[in-house]
Amino acid sequence: MKKIPTAITEAFAYEVERYGNHITYLGNRAGVDYYHFLYPEPMEIGFPEVYGYKNGSVVITTHEEAFELFALFIKD
Repeated sequence: MKKIPTAITEAFAYEVERYGNHITYLGNRAGVDYYHFLYPEPMEIGFPEVYGYKNGSVVITTHEEAFELFALFIKD
C-alpha cells in the first residue's frame, strides 16, 4: 500500500476529520501521484475531489480532470 503524503492528508483535512482517513491512491500520470477520498458509505457530494502530489507539493485538479483520472485509473 502506498503511503499517503502528509500534504495530501492535509488537503483532505475536512473529509478526514469528519469521516476518517479514507484516502485512496488512484495512480500516477506524468509523474504526478493522484489521490481521492473514498467516503465510507454512498453519498451525494457533487463533483469528486482529486489531488495530485509531485515534488512535495499538492497539485489541484479541475472537475473535468478528476473525471478523466477516474476513467483512466478505475476499471470495472
